[in-house]
This record gives sequence, C-alpha cells and structure tokens, in this order.
Amino acid sequence: MKEANTYKHLKQDSMLASCFMEIVENMSAVYIDGIHPSTVLKYGTKGARTIEREKEIRLIKRRIRKLKEKNLIKINKIGKDYSVSLTDKGKMESLRLKIIQAPMLKDDRVCMVIFDIPEQEKRIRQMTRRLLKNSGFIPIQKSVWISPFDAGEALVNFFKTKNTKNWIRIYNAQEY
Repeated sequence: MKEANTYKHLKQDSMLASCFMEIVENMSAVYIDGIHPSTVLKYGTKGARTIEREKEIRLIKRRIRKLKEKNLIKINKIGKDYSVSLTDKGKMESLRLKIIQAPMLKDDRVCMVIFDIPEQEKRIRQMTRRLLKNSGFIPIQKSVWISPFDAGEALVNFFKTKNTKNWIRIYNAQEY
C-alpha cells in the first residue's frame, strides 16, 4: 500500500523542472526586487526585470511631471539634454521639508526666529510668516516664532539667499 505523503520527483529535463529551476535561481528577483512571480513565469527573469524597470521609469516621469505641474521645478531643454531647477515655490517647499525632517532639539531647547522686516518689504514679511507657520513654528508674537526642531542652519542658509540683510535673527534658546 502506498503512503499518502509519497512524493514524485520532477523529471530532470521536463518543462516543469526547468520552470521550477528558473524560479529557484531567480528567487531574489521574485522576492527582493518585488517582481510578481507570474510575470517571471510569463516573460522570464530578464523580461520581468525589463518590465519592472520600464514601470519605474514611467513612475519617475509621472512624479517629475506632477512636480512641474505644482510649479516646484522648472525643466529647461538645452540641445538634447535637460536641466532641472527649483522655482521659488520649490525652494520654499524644500526648506519646509528640511525643517520638519530636522531632528528635535534636546534639553527643552527651541529654535527661535525673531524678525523686524521694514514695512516696505511686506512681501518678505508675509513669506517669512507663511514659511514658519507651514514648517511647524509657533508664533509667540507676530515677529517671534519658536520650533522644537533643529532648523537654525537650514533657515540661516535660506535667508542668506533672500537678501534679508539683518532683519532676521535665528537662535537656539532654552526657556527658564
């Protein structure tokens, strides 16, 4: 009488054995690269990797197009090459992301921004307040803002490029 758990081995030169061995040899492609096993079976490993690479390129192009639509980047064609630059809105967004991704300050310290921007420079004052608000800063007064994030260096570099003269001061402070 035959046991219920008997196993018939694959024939060495069978199509099933060849398919099985291709899967085994390319396990990393299936599981590490995230390629669906049925795609590997249908197109082979090289074909599946090509399909995945093309999907990734389409996804990147879609993301770049979305960034351009949101007016965060500008794409210029120079001959056959392309150059990408940040718009003013893109610079603000990159700074905002740097600030909110910055580590928290230790020992109950805060990043303090104090500014006194002349009335003639209303646009810069509004831009500064909007940036600080969108970056998680809290207003203590209209021209004094604090944040628990270590954002001082990023802010100093940004305000240097905005020609703010000595209107804006940034400190790491500790409340007593």
